[in-house]
Amino acid sequence: MFCSTVDTTKDLFHSISAEEGERCVVDDGSEIILLHADLDAASRLLVLDKLRSKEKVTLVCTDLAARVLDVPAVRHVILYDVPTDVASFIHQAGRTARRGQSGLLTCLVLAQSSQMGRYTQLHALKGATKLTFSTPG
Repeated sequence: MFCSTVDTTKDLFHSISAEEGERCVVDDGSEIILLHADLDAASRLLVLDKLRSKEKVTLVCTDLAARVLDVPAVRHVILYDVPTDVASFIHQAGRTARRGQSGLLTCLVLAQSSQMGRYTQLHALKGATKLTFSTPG
């Protein structure tokens, strides 16, 4: 899950994990872990080791992870804060479907967002199906 700022990353992590640390073990044995620029180098390396060694990991991170991660097992990327520049979008979205594998990208966007047109353009970068939006009813 990509967030735009360290504060948003921490807030999202704490809201889904109900933990105060930088990791949380969930009932099914999976982990939710945190990665952002405020972590020291040792903590970052520990996060990367967990990503490569565990099968069920949810990473809540900033754009820091978009250009350094090569974890082939990533199958789903969620853009909690969708970047508005093409390069960041491609780097974040590109963390899934590595080396020819299939993957899923989910972008969370407010229906009233002033950036809706930009998100539609980003979606059109690859010949994808028509983008549709719906509001919860």
